[in-house]
Amino acid sequence: MSSPIVQPKNFKLAKFAVAAPKPLTGAVGAKMAYVNYNGDKNKLTFQTPSLPSPFGMNEFDNKQGTIKYSIDLALSGYEEEGSKVNDFYKALAEIDEYMIETATRNTKLWFKKDFTREIVAANYTPCLKFSRDKEGNRSSYPPNIKLNLRKKRDSEEFETVVFDAKSRTDPNALPITGVPFKDLLQRRSEFTCLIECVSVWFAGDKFGLSWRAVHMRIDKAASGISGYSFVDEDVAEEEEVVPVPTTNQLVEDDEDEEETAPPPVPTRTVATVKKVLKKAGAK
Repeated sequence: MSSPIVQPKNFKLAKFAVAAPKPLTGAVGAKMAYVNYNGDKNKLTFQTPSLPSPFGMNEFDNKQGTIKYSIDLALSGYEEEGSKVNDFYKALAEIDEYMIETATRNTKLWFKKDFTREIVAANYTPCLKFSRDKEGNRSSYPPNIKLNLRKKRDSEEFETVVFDAKSRTDPNALPITGVPFKDLLQRRSEFTCLIECVSVWFAGDKFGLSWRAVHMRIDKAASGISGYSFVDEDVAEEEEVVPVPTTNQLVEDDEDEEETAPPPVPTRTVATVKKVLKKAGAK
């Protein structure tokens, strides 16, 4: 049964509910709890605004033979009141607050312990993840939401389907095929997604919500070399020379890598210099 797609501005917290946790078979101390929206059989499915991915597809090896995949999306412009990103931010913030309050009220049922709200909040992994400096202060960067990318059972194919920007105006558009998944989900690309709130995960006293990407549309591909990019040598009249960076330049570029795109490489024409050799003794 498919769940209706919820636009963030239309989200109603009163329709969001979490069931009682259940132990996971074969996982000592691990539990999970189902979540639903507007009915026992409906999952919460958001359509996100167009958001950039600061890192592209992530791979995590748990050292037990399983690799997990995910992608972070940054809520750039989340403070702009009335914007679609602000609506999405407010919906996720409401959910985070609800999870902390609900866990505090049900601390005995969920954790078999008497936890204060402060302890519950410290153990909760929020949907909205803000980066922090060494002192623990929130940075100026926008928060990220992590989306899981799951593979089909006994297959190397991902459940998530990806569409190109042309699908925006084509309701019959087909997903992209024949391209490695990681090449589609590049850093600094922008995506509109259908995301599903799967469940609440528990690991000891830690807990949080799991989100997965169902559909992704590439609204803006990352700039850079992609696909066939060779230039016909017979047509090119000028040679593009890339200046060799100094050690200081390399350090500065590495520090700024996450914040700004590198400036365009200057192009200059290489001139051929002829050197005239004089015979020995000539004046």
